[in-house]
Amino acid sequence: MSADDMPPPPQDVPVDFNYIFGEKEELLIVLLQGKILSKDIPALEKCSAEIGEKSQKIIVFSFRDVPHFIPGAHSAFAKIQKAIRDSGKLMGTCSLRPEIRGILLQSGIIRESEIFNNIPEAWQRLKVKLEANPPKAKGVKE
Repeated sequence: MSADDMPPPPQDVPVDFNYIFGEKEELLIVLLQGKILSKDIPALEKCSAEIGEKSQKIIVFSFRDVPHFIPGAHSAFAKIQKAIRDSGKLMGTCSLRPEIRGILLQSGIIRESEIFNNIPEAWQRLKVKLEANPPKAKGVKE
């Protein structure tokens, strides 16, 4: 079977990596889509820069439409998380496939306390945390 005979990929699962922002009140949702490969590091860096310009205090990454996350791109995602934490914002990840979740946890890329089942759960739990203890950027004194 040649490449021309192959059926097209399903329309609901993007092949190339992309991200989309959803914004509401204090919440910024980052919907990640497609396979995240080493070649996508520049796109992840662009995403990080755009997140840094946003005013929301809670950032939630949804991995629902991410079928693969190649280890070569893990460090770029770790840098995004560090920048968010250093800015004093709260962060969560949700809708991780079990195999991606396991690899990211084992490698220390994500924290168990920042993993949620879905966006509504992440929003509710992080909103309570924000209201109870508003975050401050590192190095900021009262």
